[in-house]
Amino acid sequence: MWRGDTDQRIGPSGIVIVLTPAGETVVHRVDAEQATGAVGPLGPALVLDGIAESLEVFAPLMARREQDPATATVHLHATDVEGEWLLTLGGSTVAVEHGHAKGDAAVRGTAADLHLWLWAGSRSTAWRSSATPRSPSA
Repeated sequence: MWRGDTDQRIGPSGIVIVLTPAGETVVHRVDAEQATGAVGPLGPALVLDGIAESLEVFAPLMARREQDPATATVHLHATDVEGEWLLTLGGSTVAVEHGHAKGDAAVRGTAADLHLWLWAGSRSTAWRSSATPRSPSA
């Protein structure tokens, strides 16, 4: 069933995924604005909702495809609004905790930058890693 404020799709495992059209629209809006060189501001509530959707819906679905048993952590830190998350990635799972914690890697930026980074790897976020990088063939 489709409602005007959400989009429900059947995921790869037969799970119903509820998507808010706003999250994807933000990404496409920024793509179009970047083409003109004039990216406008994004509302904090909208991008925090997009971050939540990325972490709570998409990250677990993507993690199911991963077979690497190694565990790593990533700390996300919003610099303009209240928002910090610790992602624990390992095997075919991802766990998300809210709050400040040290991770193997950290990504820091505005909430809008974090939202865009989660979707496509924005260049405007700063990140650091204390982990040893894995080779692509490992």
